[in-house]
Amino acid sequence: PAFPEYHVDGTVYPLVDTTAGAFAFTILTNAVVVGLAYPLALAALNLASGTTSPWMFVGRKLDWRKLPGAHGRLLETPAGRTRNGLDVDALRMYLRWRGIDLATLRERADELRDPATLPEEPNPPTDGAVREEEAIRTDGGAVGGPEHDAAPADYDDPWGAQAFLDDLDGGAYGTDAAKLRGGLDVVAEKEELWISPGIPFIVPVFLGLIVAIGYGDLLFGLLAALGLV
Repeated sequence: PAFPEYHVDGTVYPLVDTTAGAFAFTILTNAVVVGLAYPLALAALNLASGTTSPWMFVGRKLDWRKLPGAHGRLLETPAGRTRNGLDVDALRMYLRWRGIDLATLRERADELRDPATLPEEPNPPTDGAVREEEAIRTDGGAVGGPEHDAAPADYDDPWGAQAFLDDLDGGAYGTDAAKLRGGLDVVAEKEELWISPGIPFIVPVFLGLIVAIGYGDLLFGLLAALGLV
């Protein structure tokens, strides 16, 4: 827990020490500062790609083909933009549970909205984490046959969203049936989608550690520059 001190070519590092003297606290405050700078970095990346929007500080545009490997939340619903859209991990859970990939969902959207097309034996939904290979052992169900010749437009559970949630042992990242249906409608229709990237807290913590080793305490340095400490 003690604040480190080492010498390189006559210079003492870290450059900025604190009166608290707790290195773990410096790492934490650096992580917070790095996290606060993230929206600015996101806006800069959007500007560099030619994307301008009021949402450029909280999200980025993504081609639907890249969505299966992405992390974060959709910033879109059928009704418009939102900060509380479908979690992409929950989307992967649904696709795995149903035994289809995103391309199949888009190609057969009108058909697969009918809950009668749900597989009789769903696959394990897993936790929605990104995997290199998807083990899909069913075709997601099919419409047809003597008992079901056409999908009605007013079925009770579009996409089988409630059936999916009822089949889970736990939740799906705060997803309810309405949110899942809205997210599926969006990804089934749009070529590009706004998502809010999900950044694990370990990332700013790691960056805070690197800064702490070289520079020291970002917050204490800023307060010292302003004459407040």
